[in-house]
Amino acid sequence: MKNSFNQSLPIPTELSSCSFDTDSSKKHRYLFNRYLFEKVDEGLIYLDANSVVISANHNAEQLLGVPRNILIGRKLLDCSPAVINEDGVLLASHQHPVMIALHSGKSLKDVVLGLFNTEKQKYIWLTISLFPESRLGESKPYRLLMTLKDVTSQKMAEVRFSMASIIVNNINEGIFVTDKEGRIISINDAFTRLTGFTYEDVFGQCNSILIADINNKKSAKLNADIESSVNWQGEIWRHHKFDGGFPSWTTINVVRDTNGQITNYIHVFMDITCLNKTNNYLSFLAYHDPLTKLPNRLLVTDRVTHALQNSAREGSKIAVLFLDLDGFKNINDIYGHDAGDLLLKAVAKRITNLVRKEDTVSRYGGDEFIVVMEKIPDIKNPATLAQKLIDSFKKTININGNKLSISTSIGISLYPSDGSDTGTLIKNADTAMYLAKHKGRNNFKYYNASLNTEKVDPVLSEDA
Repeated sequence: MKNSFNQSLPIPTELSSCSFDTDSSKKHRYLFNRYLFEKVDEGLIYLDANSVVISANHNAEQLLGVPRNILIGRKLLDCSPAVINEDGVLLASHQHPVMIALHSGKSLKDVVLGLFNTEKQKYIWLTISLFPESRLGESKPYRLLMTLKDVTSQKMAEVRFSMASIIVNNINEGIFVTDKEGRIISINDAFTRLTGFTYEDVFGQCNSILIADINNKKSAKLNADIESSVNWQGEIWRHHKFDGGFPSWTTINVVRDTNGQITNYIHVFMDITCLNKTNNYLSFLAYHDPLTKLPNRLLVTDRVTHALQNSAREGSKIAVLFLDLDGFKNINDIYGHDAGDLLLKAVAKRITNLVRKEDTVSRYGGDEFIVVMEKIPDIKNPATLAQKLIDSFKKTININGNKLSISTSIGISLYPSDGSDTGTLIKNADTAMYLAKHKGRNNFKYYNASLNTEKVDPVLSEDA
């Protein structure tokens, strides 16, 4: 059969006439049909009963990537054999929609297939419809019209959307989307896992139902900050449906249309309860002794500095008591360091139980402790506390079944008479403590100017 369809034909001007002779009418109808065949947006292919291509339009040629002079007169499956379904599975010949339509004689509509485009050397996605034509009195079709429509872009969009959906619903961060009024329109699976709220619980609700009352004071500023930026990040306390609230680290992205108007907000959040606990613990360790949980050297230094500022403003007095355990090194050597650690914890507890609530107790280092007394009414008050501390150690401490005896030497410095800065007060209390050791241990001494020149045996410091 001669191929007369390779060229697009213009609409004949004669069609504007209202009167045709019979032959002329047939010719013009034929030409007009051929014109439509070429100009229709979809690919069109006519096949005979053996799936041989009778004719094809230009769009079909482009979609298959095979020139029409090769297509026509050959079986379609020989020209474009690689066909996959939506799952990516290669179809066998008998599974091809063309073969199904020819054998069944029934139409098939909008079948989605991937066809390999020979020219582009890649698969494109098409929707295929098949319309068998049968002669009067015959059950099997003698001809088949096949339409092809390129849906590659839509299919790729679906794949991207599906992939995005899979990713969104498999990440650990909770995600919810609101409209410009802040009403929730979409959530992911992690949202429900983190908050306990389902889609039915929150759809159409204002996102403020997820924000705990602790945020109320800063809500107005938060809203202003979000609207003025493209991306906002910060900590927000969120409600949980069944279990109070939790801190979340939240990122809020503002979505705007082409005119710059806000259309949506995308909220991404994660539960940082464990992270906050870790950070709080690390912060605690930075300022506290991990063994006794008392303030460490850094924190007690800061406390003394703060107390000095208050005292300078109020005209009050401060006392710094520097305690060192007598003979602690021997206990470590005899009973081991584990026993020594338990002893230090017991000592810390005894000291803490004897001081006022407003006083600070610190493990300054090793077996050294510091007590900071603020706003003392009389310079004799530190002596009273020092004697109570010394007396408390007269009672043995039971460590792993062993009754251990320990004593302490205490030095006392006073503000403002013994120093006006933190370092001087602590150093002078330390000096007074060494004098107490030099004078026989298990006692306390106040600091005074003469102690700066009194020689203290350095060997005494080695029994700590």
